[in-house]
Amino acid sequence: DFTGGTLGLAWVASASGASGGICEKYKTYTETVGGLYQSTKRSLNTGIITFVNYNTRVPPKVSQLTLAHEIGHNFGSPHDYPAECRPGGNNGNYIMFASATSGIRLNNGKFSPCSVRNISNVLDAIDENKKRNCFQASEGAFCGNKIVEIGEECDCGFNEEECMDKCCYPREMTDAMKIENATAQSCGRRARTQCSPSQGPCCDSNTCRFIPSDAKVTCKEETECSWGSTCNGTTPECPEPKPRDDKTKCNNGTQLCIKGECSGSICLLWNMTECFLTSNIIPNIDKRKLCELACQNGNDTNTCRSTSEFAREYGLPDGGYSLRPGSPCDNFQGYCDVFLKCRAVDAEGALVRLKNLLFNKKTLQTVAEWATERWYLVCLFGIVFFIMMGIFIKCCAVHTPSSNPKKAAAYRISDTLRRPMNTL
Repeated sequence: DFTGGTLGLAWVASASGASGGICEKYKTYTETVGGLYQSTKRSLNTGIITFVNYNTRVPPKVSQLTLAHEIGHNFGSPHDYPAECRPGGNNGNYIMFASATSGIRLNNGKFSPCSVRNISNVLDAIDENKKRNCFQASEGAFCGNKIVEIGEECDCGFNEEECMDKCCYPREMTDAMKIENATAQSCGRRARTQCSPSQGPCCDSNTCRFIPSDAKVTCKEETECSWGSTCNGTTPECPEPKPRDDKTKCNNGTQLCIKGECSGSICLLWNMTECFLTSNIIPNIDKRKLCELACQNGNDTNTCRSTSEFAREYGLPDGGYSLRPGSPCDNFQGYCDVFLKCRAVDAEGALVRLKNLLFNKKTLQTVAEWATERWYLVCLFGIVFFIMMGIFIKCCAVHTPSSNPKKAAAYRISDTLRRPMNTL
């Protein structure tokens, strides 16, 4: 459960060859710890996501988009910039938007044109051998990764030490296994077995048989939006659980179940759509107000109202509903903290914003035009700069002690302040 509502972290690849991102090797780096330099090994081609946010389970769709977001970082895409790649509105923002999205808008599952360009630059650098190329043609299933893939009966691991499954053969079989069964194959079931636990939770690890339906073994617990599921005796996989009725309340009554997932807005109960209370429309709005759940009529943003305003009308709790901690607020420009106060996020950071301000094409063009029109001022500034640098170097030279006995003793600052011309 990360602080600040963070759902994932990843290293960002660069087309220039800087460390990090896709195809980066596990290697030694030098870093400073407690003022001392030390060597340490790092894998900078990694990313991580969390399924928990402020002690609350993250919806599956949001987790899937977060994983895609972190993979986008690994492939070289920073957060979407400029404004053309974060349009918002009814179609929503793209995968690489700085804040988490609900996943229900048209753009939520797409990479923006900016992301496509950034990722393409990294892939082009790899293709042109400017970066290490780790891509290989797929050879199909890989026996030993504990994932049952096409062409495998089971997959319990790489060798005998890793494979704790007595129903399945590992990738590296021992001589004893081959003597026991001359036809044994890697990632194949052992003789006289019906299944392997690696195929699913409904295979008995002791008998290597399907768990019968009359055993009433629960293979998947019920959730707010789906019923529990029990083994049916005909397959090692857990049967897909039945979803609860659509519009069943979930997430402490702030959302609704839609097709078995807690992804719908409570506003749907009143035939409305969820919206954001924003600081742009209401300049001096209380930050706590921004973390109140709001609804509007269709796509009419002028009708966006906090649920506290119609709480009595629909029999809601006093004060209406609040967004959960970690939820986006202020039109995705912030997140709600544990005190339900909307905190602004600066995903790019001050240095990145300063770089974008100073080195964007428009700024550079303006500076070039100014220098062309006022070339004499540029020359004057250059002369003054070199004179000041010369004076600075001279001052440093006469005040710096030397180990050469033939050189004059260094001046003291107090002497220079009393007779500054002696320095020159």
